[in-house]
Amino acid sequence: MNGRPCSWAPDPAAPLPQWVELHFPQTIRFNTAQLTFQLAQLAPAGYTLSSRDAGRWATIVQVEDNRHRRRLHRFEPVSSDALRLTIDRRQPGAPAGLCPVCEIRLYDRA
Repeated sequence: MNGRPCSWAPDPAAPLPQWVELHFPQTIRFNTAQLTFQLAQLAPAGYTLSSRDAGRWATIVQVEDNRHRRRLHRFEPVSSDALRLTIDRRQPGAPAGLCPVCEIRLYDRA
């Protein structure tokens, strides 16, 4: 490790919204998403999870007032070849660009 955290964060020189995309080698099915941010104080205040189906993006989850480091979202099953996490808004007073995402996990739970 070179002293930098293993996370993704928005570019501090660019305005929000910004996003990170996960592309899968084949279509997968999931109904649960677990997101982990670096710190609760730096977690995004607003974000959106979207899935891609046949080249079109659809919103799965939209969060407007997040104050948590770890979030678990359950929703109707989705089949997709890509997932997008869009950071829409940072916490009041948080430094520009700091909404580090440490982990995105997807599950297909019964």
